[in-house]
Amino acid sequence: MNLGHIEYCLNVKNLEKSLAFYRSLGFEDEYIQIDRKYAILKYRNSILGLFQGHISENLINFRGGNVPEIYQFMINLEIPTENKVLNEDGSGEFLIHDPDGNGVYFDTSPKELEK
Repeated sequence: MNLGHIEYCLNVKNLEKSLAFYRSLGFEDEYIQIDRKYAILKYRNSILGLFQGHISENLINFRGGNVPEIYQFMINLEIPTENKVLNEDGSGEFLIHDPDGNGVYFDTSPKELEK
């Protein structure tokens, strides 16, 4: 099963300070929306999302996988899920937590689906 590629999502208190910090580490701007309080940065093959007021916890985010298939896989494993949105085209989103309470988010738009 293809879970997709990993992106990291951080809940930040001050987007501009966080942007300055990660830029100083060598991250480059991928998509910045200061007015909407989020930014997507890239470092080599890694993607980092900075979100001020959009998420309540830091997350590992899997993107590109067929979300309904992944969701069914989690249900078969009896892993509790939250915030389920499943679409017939393979897109959607849902959240699980690992045994330590860390958020693992699956989120794919139709144009991101990996074959």
